[in-house]
Amino acid sequence: MKYYKDTNNQIYAFEDSVTQDIINNVAKKHNTEFTQITEIQFKSFKLFGVFDKTEEEIKQKEEENKLDQIKQAKINYIKQTRTDLVNKIIITLNNGKELNGDEDSQDRINRAINGLPDDTTTINWIDYNNETIELTKPELKEALQKAGQAQTEIFVKYNELRKQVNEATTIEEVEAIVWE
Repeated sequence: MKYYKDTNNQIYAFEDSVTQDIINNVAKKHNTEFTQITEIQFKSFKLFGVFDKTEEEIKQKEEENKLDQIKQAKINYIKQTRTDLVNKIIITLNNGKELNGDEDSQDRINRAINGLPDDTTTINWIDYNNETIELTKPELKEALQKAGQAQTEIFVKYNELRKQVNEATTIEEVEAIVWE
C-alpha cells in the first residue's frame, strides 16, 4: 500500500499497483496536494491522531485494541447467554407443578396475582408442558418468587463474569472466562 496525507491531514491509501499519475489526479480532483507517508506514520495517525508515534507504541496500542475487541466480544457472549438462560427459566412449585419463569411469564404471573380477589380463587394457567392447570394466588406468588430468585442468580453470575472480563489483562485470561 501507498499512503498519503493531504493538506488537511486527511489520509489516502492506494494499492501498490496504482500509478503516480492516478494518485496525482485524485489529489487534483480533491483540490489538494498529497505528501507520501510511511506505513508507520499511517498507523500512528490512525491509532493516535498524530504521525510521530514509534513502531513499538503502535504495536502496543494495536494489542490494547485487540484485547478491548476480544473483551467486548466476550461481554456480548455472556450477555447473550444471560438472556438465553433467563428466557429458559422453568420453576417447580412445592406441589410439583412446573411453570415457565421467563420475564414475560413473570409479568403475566404478576398480573394474575393482582387480578385474583383472594387466596382460594383459582385461575386456569398453561404450565411448562402446555397443559391447563389451576393455580391459586399463593401458588402464583410462590412461582413469582422462585422465578425472580432464578433470574437474580443468572444476573449475579453475569455480573461476576463481566467483572472478570473487565479486569483481565491478557487475551488468554479473557478466553479462559466461561459460563459454567
